[in-house]
Amino acid sequence: MLQAAFLHKFDPTSSLHPIAGDNIHSLPKLQSQPSHLCNPTEIHPYHYHRNHHRYEHRQHVRSQCGFSFSFLSVRHPGIESNQANRCNREAVFATRQSLGFIKSKLKGAETGHSLLKRKSEALTKRFREITQRIDEAKRKMGRVMSIAAFSLAGVTYATGGGSNLNYQVQENVKTARFRVRTNQENVSGALLPVFESYIAQGNSDFGLTGLGSGGQQVQQCREVYGKAVEMLVELASLQTAFVILDNVIKVVSRRVNAIEHVIIPRTKNTIRYINSELDELDREEFYRLMKVQGKKCRDAEEADKELRAKMAEAGTTAIDRAEYGGEGVPDILEEKEDEDPIF
Repeated sequence: MLQAAFLHKFDPTSSLHPIAGDNIHSLPKLQSQPSHLCNPTEIHPYHYHRNHHRYEHRQHVRSQCGFSFSFLSVRHPGIESNQANRCNREAVFATRQSLGFIKSKLKGAETGHSLLKRKSEALTKRFREITQRIDEAKRKMGRVMSIAAFSLAGVTYATGGGSNLNYQVQENVKTARFRVRTNQENVSGALLPVFESYIAQGNSDFGLTGLGSGGQQVQQCREVYGKAVEMLVELASLQTAFVILDNVIKVVSRRVNAIEHVIIPRTKNTIRYINSELDELDREEFYRLMKVQGKKCRDAEEADKELRAKMAEAGTTAIDRAEYGGEGVPDILEEKEDEDPIF
């Protein structure tokens, strides 16, 4: 609501002030100043009316020609909430069919929310287990790699140098005996890769390596590094599952939050809106029926009054005919034969 008024040559304290009225104390007084000294615009903040419970924003503008303008914009506190509720619901027609459809949608949203919530809890539980296993595997990996490093140092010392040993290992090993197979594990709909190490069956001449010097240390180093590789494969499997579960949990959490904080409240607001509109239609229909019934009652009373008046007039006419012989007084209750209409 916007009102504009010319306040030039008006007394702000008078009752004729177009803006102030009774609540003049909430407005600042405007004093006449020369046009070249006054500011081009003076904006006053919000004022709160205690009597009418509304917020008003007054903006006083003084032009260069000496005229003063006052703009009053009234803002009710409930307007913003109504607009927010209007935006926080679906654009549907308020019908019984729409109400049933929205209720079924709400039921599906609540069912999906409960399922996703349980899925998130299961994934979180498995995520914590994997985190604990990764911590244990890293601690064990540190100890195994430390033992393997000391074992390799012992082999180097026993064989008298590492270059000759490396050449012998490369010559004796033709195919890889240590291999890795990949499987998938389904955890609440999330497929997690599982790496499993195994040793391929076949002939190997690696047992003769270092037979001349340091053969026992070479075999011990081989076993230690085999355990280290197994630990590395297990750690790689756990870390891959950790990353995949982290992404899946984030996606599921976003879906749960969207259903809980957006879809379900919006659907409930839509149901509340449809119920209010249907109740309003029922009240309008009831009011219309009451008005129709009242009009029928009034029409019946008027018809009854007219009938009583006619009966009273007919009784008076019969008495007059009995007294004066019935000359010149027509009888409206007397049966007469109507002439046939000619078309």
